[in-house]
Amino acid sequence: MTTSGLPTYAAIKRQLMALANRLAPGCEPDLLKLIGKLVDAWQAEHSYLPLDGQALKAFATPAASLLIGAPEDLTPLVLQDDRLYFRRLFELETRVAKALYQRHEAIVGVNPEAANASEPTLPDHRSLSPSQYRAVALALSRGLAIITGGPGTGKTTVIKSIVTRATAMNPGIRIAVTAPTGKATARLESQFQSEDKPLQLMTLHRLLGFRRNGKPHYHSKHPLNLDLVIVDETSMVDLALADALLAALPPNCRLVLVGDPAQLPSVNLGRLLADITLVDEPVLEGAHCQLTENFRFAEDTSIETLAQNLEAFDPESSAKTGIVGVAPDALSDAQLAEVMSPYLKALETSSDPAVLLHNFESARILTPQYHGDFGVYNLNRRIEALLGRAGTRVNEPFYHGRPILIVDNHYQLGLFNGDIGLCLDPSQVSKPNEQNIQTVDKKTSFKVYFPGTEDQPPRSLPVAALPKHETCFAMTVHKAQGSEFDHVCFVLPEAADTTIQNLQSQALVYTAVTRARKHLTLVTTQNVWRTACNRSQSRRSSLPQQLLKLEGRS
Repeated sequence: MTTSGLPTYAAIKRQLMALANRLAPGCEPDLLKLIGKLVDAWQAEHSYLPLDGQALKAFATPAASLLIGAPEDLTPLVLQDDRLYFRRLFELETRVAKALYQRHEAIVGVNPEAANASEPTLPDHRSLSPSQYRAVALALSRGLAIITGGPGTGKTTVIKSIVTRATAMNPGIRIAVTAPTGKATARLESQFQSEDKPLQLMTLHRLLGFRRNGKPHYHSKHPLNLDLVIVDETSMVDLALADALLAALPPNCRLVLVGDPAQLPSVNLGRLLADITLVDEPVLEGAHCQLTENFRFAEDTSIETLAQNLEAFDPESSAKTGIVGVAPDALSDAQLAEVMSPYLKALETSSDPAVLLHNFESARILTPQYHGDFGVYNLNRRIEALLGRAGTRVNEPFYHGRPILIVDNHYQLGLFNGDIGLCLDPSQVSKPNEQNIQTVDKKTSFKVYFPGTEDQPPRSLPVAALPKHETCFAMTVHKAQGSEFDHVCFVLPEAADTTIQNLQSQALVYTAVTRARKHLTLVTTQNVWRTACNRSQSRRSSLPQQLLKLEGRS
């Protein structure tokens, strides 16, 4: 809410208090304080403010009754079970709960055992593991399936098998496989390149047809023409996006939610996947399958073991295969160059954008923050300085080899938040047959190359036409969700203030560590590591309570 052109939370707080005084003249100070606390809770991405007996006393006044009411009232604020909500957020949460509950049923006439028997092995002839088998059977036999698993448990394999087997059962089935970000979608596209299936594969925003005004083309009155929707990386889906998706699904469309609930929650309000899987009292029983076997990590690496027991690890003294610890003050330019060496070496030897894009995606530097010595901006400057010493003119806004991270959606260009491209000098590029997204501006020589889809060559775009973007040798852990790299350098410095300290949570550490496939460099100290691993990033949500009410258990 601090984006340019939008009011700050402080301004919203002032406006709400002024509105409260207009609606209920003589509003008690205690009530105004509660409204202020509710705004603070919203800013922290909580859906409600918990109230104790003392706070509830502020509602026993005529003025309060004009502002606060029950769920069925028309007041701007809602009180339910000692929880105070903005009505918009209350209705958002209850709509999502109702939509999930309505899809939570078995599909009559489907035999999941027969469905699995129709294709006993995957295209690479590797049989499904027991938990993968159960997950596929669940997805084929229910209106709602929730499939969770940590890194390397074969979630993408399960998605491919669901598509294959659903198509075998019904050759005319209309399927969409989707994810919240362009990067996560690109990873899925690489897995389905050789598939000849009736499949739509795109970001959630593209699937729903979001327009410039922020409204989707598809909604409850104009639903998607689909029979099965599979959402990967569901941990990144916020409540508003989940609401838009659920509203756009036709009644008989099956929905499969896939992801890792231990990862960071969505940037915006909501923690959908965790709310329906990591709860004390289970909800949507029968719809959830957890994948347990691991296939990603090599047998001689310890990244999986580390991810399963973060608190016990000592980055300063523990010797683990595939994991190297470095003290922040000892992090040298040579070590940063070693992390990025596949790409830096490719820049010296290759002129093929596809090769350069592939090499860049093999490694990444991750950090929780933008500012400070160990933030995104300074780490990027250190890599640029290495390029500068090698002769690249990095003092210019654009230079050969600059990696570009798109941070805004541009529907006309087909570029979305999370897409990554490379700024290259066309005179140093050997592939003249790339797809041009837009005509080159004669005044600027540089173009940005983005990965092509399926067997298509990279797409190119003149730098003048780029949407909002940033350099991404280093990037935040949040921005790296949905990506995987052979080598991850995770920089976790001592927090300079409480804001950064609050970012450094177990979920952030887990998300960063599990981006690595083979090698992990940890730049931190034991004290910082342990503090972060023991800090939970809790977000108040009553989605589980709303589901329990619908199920008659609350």
